[in-house]
Amino acid sequence: MEKAELIDYTAVPNFAKLGFEILAFNFVSYSPGMQGQVGENKDLEQKLRTTLSENPNMIFVSSGRGVGFDGVAVSIHRNYSDYSEFIKTLRLEWGAHVGSIDSFVVSLKSDNVLRQFTFKHLANQISEE
Repeated sequence: MEKAELIDYTAVPNFAKLGFEILAFNFVSYSPGMQGQVGENKDLEQKLRTTLSENPNMIFVSSGRGVGFDGVAVSIHRNYSDYSEFIKTLRLEWGAHVGSIDSFVVSLKSDNVLRQFTFKHLANQISEE
């Protein structure tokens, strides 16, 4: 699988033990007229790259489609205040380009986490196939 480049080794830390309390799935819809411009507008693309470089807590960002949104950003935060400041900054910096930002916020310190973020279950399934 390695030679076929089907797997890449990445350590997945236990974010709660590292002091992070919030995992957020942030859904973004573009403002009217912005669809299709993100990949074509070089200034906008550079602004996005700068935003990503300044926010290492954004661990996954992609365009997509579903439930009325055009993109998703998964972010990790030390606490709710950190998350709140992150959303406030996004809205200020991207307000002209974004129609809305909605989030699904998960407490990493909760005892309701049914499966920790890991790939071992998927790896077991693949090895059984």
